Amino acid sequence: METTSRELETPSCQNKQSFHILELPYDLVHVVFLLCWDQEDERLRHFPVVASHVCRLWRQYALENPNFWTSLTFETRLPEIDKYSTWLSRSKDVRFDLTIGSQPFEGASIKHAKNIMRLIIPHVQRMRSIRVKRVPPKIRQLIFDRLDEVNCPSLVTLLIEKESYIFATLAQSRWKFRPFAKGGAPQLKEIILRRIPNDYFIHQFGDLHLLEIQDRDLFGRSARDNAETVQRILSVLSKLQTLRINREFLPIGDGIPELTDMRAFQSTLPPITHHSLEELSVIATQHDTNAIICSTILPSLRHLRRDIGSGLPVGACCLPILAHQVPHHPFPNLLSLRLSGGHNPERPVDPVHSSHMAFLRGALAGLPHLEFLNLEQVDFDSNKHVTCLARSCPRLKEIVLFCCSGFTLMELCSVIRRRGEASDLDPLRYVCVEDPWSYRIRRLIEQAEEQGSEIISEFNTGISKTMADRIVLVDNK
Repeated sequence: METTSRELETPSCQNKQSFHILELPYDLVHVVFLLCWDQEDERLRHFPVVASHVCRLWRQYALENPNFWTSLTFETRLPEIDKYSTWLSRSKDVRFDLTIGSQPFEGASIKHAKNIMRLIIPHVQRMRSIRVKRVPPKIRQLIFDRLDEVNCPSLVTLLIEKESYIFATLAQSRWKFRPFAKGGAPQLKEIILRRIPNDYFIHQFGDLHLLEIQDRDLFGRSARDNAETVQRILSVLSKLQTLRINREFLPIGDGIPELTDMRAFQSTLPPITHHSLEELSVIATQHDTNAIICSTILPSLRHLRRDIGSGLPVGACCLPILAHQVPHHPFPNLLSLRLSGGHNPERPVDPVHSSHMAFLRGALAGLPHLEFLNLEQVDFDSNKHVTCLARSCPRLKEIVLFCCSGFTLMELCSVIRRRGEASDLDPLRYVCVEDPWSYRIRRLIEQAEEQGSEIISEFNTGISKTMADRIVLVDNK
């Protein structure tokens, strides 16, 4: 603080001009306000009005900035037609976003939907996104029938969410859901479908960059058929950068045979190559995931995710395929890998699991950009597979071992030390051993002490009464 005070007293600092918040770009002003807003669902709907009522200066700024008035949200029982008519006028020629929820139609007639569309249609050419969430089937039909013949040259994002299967009507409508079939949306790049059939959209809009599908009917019982479904999507959408698939309801105990020999599986479903996909997110069974991983070659892929903040568990049975592809690894630009072995540390090691883990070194050798490695329920076969971590993946920053066995802390610390001394490898910033059963953590520590290791004093070992389920060997985040 003393240094800051002296700097403020210098002539060069005093001559600097101060800037008003309104001189910031609109996007930054918007972010500042939204970050300070407690109720997230109220932010977009009330922000422009609140900002325009601060003072005369703010009101003039808000009225002169058309970007303030570009978020139209119909999620109240009475749609605010007059209010958003004013907003559309104030937004001038700027593109706007439209959200239509189910609330306006909970007890009202179809009149509300007609009023909303009557307001929107004259301005539809500058509509940037439309999100229709859980509206009744008749309302959804009316909305998209009105959009069938119009041209939407500015439309980039389309989200359609059907009501939950639990509340869906049993009657099947004969209405063919084909928005923009007679008009067009040439700039449409992002489609999010929740419980909506996807075939029409995949073939109608071939330049998509993002496709998200949430549908229990997307996948069947066969992992091979499900992987083939993903191949079909990728083969049609050659420019796709993000693919998110949510099976929604995962079958439990359905007798589906486990896939273990993925090389034999590949002989029945050869992999396809897709050059632009950067993110793949899958919520499905482990069999589905393994089949998808082994049936695709994605040179640009950077992220494998299950959902936001969670990596996609890749079965250890996929290691022979990943290693077999070297030097032409199927995912050479991958940044993070979550490997799931399915091994119970309290049981003898399955010979099949051991045969898969033998390919760990080869699989990691083809991942030069990998930064995060999460190993779950794998056995390292008496440190045999730990040593490969010392030289593979030169950009590796974090290693997390969860419920793993067959390794010692001494060998893991040797990996940390060797990577730190190597000039061609990045030093590890975070290394952690986690296990919900604290007695296994204590066993590792006791084993290290019996070996005469000085691990506890040499490394930043985060062991306490409140953190008895983990050992943090390195924490330089």
